[in-house]
Amino acid sequence: MPSTGIENGLNEHGERESFYAKLHGIIGDDAFAGVQVYTHLFIGWPLYLIGFASTGRNAADGTTLESDDMMDHFRPNSKLFPPKMRTKAIISTAGMFVVLGIIAKITYDYGFVPVMLWYWGPYTWTNAWLVLYTWLQHTDPSVPQYGEDEWTFVKGALTTIDRSYGIFCFFHHKIGSTHVTHHFFHEIPFYNGDEATAAIKEFLGPLYNYDPTPWYKAMWRIGKRCHYVEGLEGIQYYKSLEDVPLSKGSKVKSS
Repeated sequence: MPSTGIENGLNEHGERESFYAKLHGIIGDDAFAGVQVYTHLFIGWPLYLIGFASTGRNAADGTTLESDDMMDHFRPNSKLFPPKMRTKAIISTAGMFVVLGIIAKITYDYGFVPVMLWYWGPYTWTNAWLVLYTWLQHTDPSVPQYGEDEWTFVKGALTTIDRSYGIFCFFHHKIGSTHVTHHFFHEIPFYNGDEATAAIKEFLGPLYNYDPTPWYKAMWRIGKRCHYVEGLEGIQYYKSLEDVPLSKGSKVKSS
């Protein structure tokens, strides 16, 4: 599930209170959408790995996370990992530090600019596309979010949307335009994705969700309109902070 209204700074009256919610009122709708795009595309992947974003609500054992729990991908005792994976987490984290040491050594030997051009630039590009796909595949005003009382496998599999990414569909093996298929049958090879999607589209009828909007326009629209859901129960749809009033006595101005 996405963030709830309370977590995004809305009080019991539906008014803005936290920094996240007030920031929208201070900088305006368009600027806030720009912040959304920047944080997703440029620092979204590191924030996810560190445990600051999109890490879920339950630990590996199914228990509900506490407010101070960190679901990072580096500590072997992170609640993200079941006990049987802790040795692998140690090996992975050790390998990451080895790679960072190599990058630091190369930077010392050859300078910052070559490493930026040959490593950090491609890394950022990969981060941008990885997070963009994940964001746009599962986020849209038309995509429902289900609470535990409503969720089923089929409903969960349908909480995605196929889009066209232009020429990038070819380069990325159509993972964005055949993602509904991936949710139902994740073992299908990508080269059968179009055929399977055609069959699923015919079978599902109006339940099949496809948006022909160009990806960059869809990205901007989602950055402006998909900020929070009101709760964790029932069927929820993304809403925008643009529709949330300011707290009484607040000095921030709505856009």
